[in-house]
Amino acid sequence: MKTMRSVGISLFLILLLITVSTVPGWGAKKKPKTATSDKSSVNPNEVVAKIGDESITVKELEDAFKKTSPSTVTFAGLPYDSLKNFIDLYSNYRMKLKYAADTRLDSDPDVVKELEQNRRAFAGPYIIERQVTEPNVRLMYERRKNEYLIQQVQVAFPPSKMGQPTPSDTLRAYTKAKNILRMIQAGADFDKLAEDSSDEPTAKKTHGILHWLTSGQTPKSFEDAVYSMKPGDVYPEPVRTPYGYFVIKALEEKKSTGGVQVYQILLSVTPSAPRLDTLAKFALADSLMYVLKHGQANFEDLAKQFSEDKASAPKGGDIGYHVRGDKALPQQIQDVVFNLNDNELSTKIVRTLYGYSIIKRGDSKPIGTYDEEKENLKTIYKKYFFPDDYSAFLASLRMKYGFSFNTTAMAELLAHVDTLHTTADSSWDKKITSDERMQTLFALHGQPSTVGAMIDTLKARPDLKGTALNSSGITSFVYKLIEPRLLEFASENIEERYPEFKNLMTDVKDGILIYRLEQQEVWNKLQAQMTDSAVKAYWEPRKDQFLTAPRVDISEIYTVADSLAKSVYAKATSGANFDTLAKMNTLRAGYKDKCGHWGWFAASDNPLAAKVIDKDSGFISQPFSYENGFSIVRVNAKERPHPKEFKDAIPDAASQYQEYLSKKIMSDWIDSLRLRYPVKIYDDVLKRIVAANK
Repeated sequence: MKTMRSVGISLFLILLLITVSTVPGWGAKKKPKTATSDKSSVNPNEVVAKIGDESITVKELEDAFKKTSPSTVTFAGLPYDSLKNFIDLYSNYRMKLKYAADTRLDSDPDVVKELEQNRRAFAGPYIIERQVTEPNVRLMYERRKNEYLIQQVQVAFPPSKMGQPTPSDTLRAYTKAKNILRMIQAGADFDKLAEDSSDEPTAKKTHGILHWLTSGQTPKSFEDAVYSMKPGDVYPEPVRTPYGYFVIKALEEKKSTGGVQVYQILLSVTPSAPRLDTLAKFALADSLMYVLKHGQANFEDLAKQFSEDKASAPKGGDIGYHVRGDKALPQQIQDVVFNLNDNELSTKIVRTLYGYSIIKRGDSKPIGTYDEEKENLKTIYKKYFFPDDYSAFLASLRMKYGFSFNTTAMAELLAHVDTLHTTADSSWDKKITSDERMQTLFALHGQPSTVGAMIDTLKARPDLKGTALNSSGITSFVYKLIEPRLLEFASENIEERYPEFKNLMTDVKDGILIYRLEQQEVWNKLQAQMTDSAVKAYWEPRKDQFLTAPRVDISEIYTVADSLAKSVYAKATSGANFDTLAKMNTLRAGYKDKCGHWGWFAASDNPLAAKVIDKDSGFISQPFSYENGFSIVRVNAKERPHPKEFKDAIPDAASQYQEYLSKKIMSDWIDSLRLRYPVKIYDDVLKRIVAANK
């Protein structure tokens, strides 16, 4: 009875609080902007500028703009002045590269070395992106066009202190899963086996049936099995995952729902909240649901008034579009919202880790194009699935490039170390003989590596201290050691296989050349000319520009009581001696004997001085809050700005002179390049580009 009464009271308060007026225009869809047709009459191959004997086409200019500008700014939308400014900058860039080519700067040994270092740095990640990330993100996108309803039997691995199941535990789990699979293949009832044999906690209630799945929700091995089946199929082998072995059956398959707009009224309750608080929140949720079911309020209005989700409440509870498997949306909400029709209210209150949610489904939209979905899918992929795929990729490279362990050398090595310890012990290798050190431990791509070389590496690198001295630890270390070499082998001839990488390295090379040129032609000259005498010569005619900051000499009376501060202020402004008042009343430690005197300060040096920096001598401030009390400040004297002596002006003068000189040297250099490579910009083409895109 008490619970029912609290529900009734909540309902009364809600009906009292609700503003039944609807939000004007809510639910109206914005008309999509229609794309304007391309009116350009400018040929992309038309020459827009010449630098010496080289031509810049409209397409080259546009490509350069796209490379160097944010995606929010489009070449087609540039006004004339911006386009002119960009082509001037781009012409300077091309002149510098032309000069670098003519002076054969790219043949400089330091440049060649730096370029090779950059190639190695870029090649490995590029290969990983192209051969691991991109194909798997594309696969995830294609798979997400379908959803599966799956039934399973889980045979879990027992808990392990090592984090991984032991070989014997793995074998026992596999054997049990294999026996369950054989029984199913022989006609046993899947529901019954799931209820009786599955280690999944809810299997007795659900018969092992999961919610609808799509790509990105389960371990990769589980997903690969699911997407290879048709409805009615049982996967022919137990599937291993980090959670154990699974026997899997596909029940249904359907086209993906796509993105669904989700609305939520959240009443926050933590899992550890007191029972009374939990009951009160549920009672409020139940009352809100009653009001909504009976059409006595608008969902969006209730969300604004009652939802405790600060992000979505002001938007009427709109938490955006979500697809099945979106890890940002709790599974409990997914199970509800994807079983609703568009613009339908859920008939039940959903409990999640965050509290009680009332859910409404808005409209739905089909899955976007690959380009639209790619970045979001890539984020999900890299967070949850990349590590396993990358490990498999490295394993394939080890096989491709002939990696092999010398099992004899490995066995002898393990026989002469304490396999219960790590390399943190500095004498861990003392029993390994010189002959054993000379043995080949492993080979890669026909290149042998000895036990001694491995020991030297382990001892030389502090980050490897703590490597386990057992088979697993040494194997993991060797795999990590050869990883860069595997990527180097994999990236051989990468420029021929991937033209985009060749273009990337061209940009890197151009950047290195321009940096070297500017270092040589500008910054080295700047450094040589930045002498004290040059700075002084720059300062001399401009000394009136380098002024001291205004300063004030201040005294303060500090109190902790507002009433006392006001009383003291009244006395001070009525003619009482400020020093005497300060000596009697200030509570600032160490300032009674000084009659509250602080001394000379600029605004940047003292917060009290900053309060009165624009006041004249004799000014007394009203009390203001400061450091948990109240301060009254008097300006004893004021020093106005005046020209600095050269020694005091050096930091500012040197900074200004450096900026002036660097611009002058750069300008002189650009002028000399323009004499060497005359620049001609075809203004009529620029104007036609602008006119064509209006």
